Amino acid sequence: KSLIYKDRYDFYPTIREKKPELLQYLTKNNYKLYIVPPLWGGCPSSKEYRCVTPKSSSYLKNFFQDYAISTFIQSSFFYKVLYKYNLFRNEEMNDAIKTTLNEMKKNPNIWSEGGVFTMIHAMMPHTPYREENCSITDSYTPPSKRGYRSSVYCTFNRIHELSDFIIKNYPNATIVVQGDHGIYTEKQPMKFAEFSNSLIDFRLGIFTAVRGCNSSQAAKLNQANIVNYIVECIVNGTQTKQLENKSFFGFYENHPEYGKVFRVRQK
Repeated sequence: KSLIYKDRYDFYPTIREKKPELLQYLTKNNYKLYIVPPLWGGCPSSKEYRCVTPKSSSYLKNFFQDYAISTFIQSSFFYKVLYKYNLFRNEEMNDAIKTTLNEMKKNPNIWSEGGVFTMIHAMMPHTPYREENCSITDSYTPPSKRGYRSSVYCTFNRIHELSDFIIKNYPNATIVVQGDHGIYTEKQPMKFAEFSNSLIDFRLGIFTAVRGCNSSQAAKLNQANIVNYIVECIVNGTQTKQLENKSFFGFYENHPEYGKVFRVRQK
């Protein structure tokens, strides 16, 4: 009975426009919600979000930072020309962690009084691949283990850079860093019943780090519960809900079991 998951409009990023529970909870508790998106999804249209994007002196780069426009251009004849002359690489828009750090340095007063929930959506280490200094590189052809590894180090460097700045300037801040999913090692479409335990572990294995507000307990939870736990801890001082870790496995549109979601039992 899980065919409801064929409706992409209930997924991110579209769900941002439907007043999700997190947005309602933050608004109820007088929090401001800042969001720093990559090119994919872009800024939500709802005025309840304060969207931060990189500032550019180039009109063309600002123009191409619009998600709808960029998606249209990628499907057009002009894409290769624009890409060749570095007019459509969008490395700035997709470097959301750097965008956040620049904004914090430029407007530190936004975060100085607290009550600000900042969601940074970092597309890295997705392609295009980056060197460890986070510059775009054409040295690796996807899929490439070396290119992916280099992009991972770039992402960790960005996380360290921003975390160090936050800890130094906002010592009472709470920081949550988490991936969305691990690697998918199987290329051929298989039914879930045929998946090995190691494949499931690879896919469900994500990077998670938590600082502040009873972080040692929060880090033991899964992705959704970590945010739930931390937000309530900040607002109420304690976590009153009994949270149960649940893990689920789903599929993309090209998989024969798309629309189904399987509960993964944890030992």
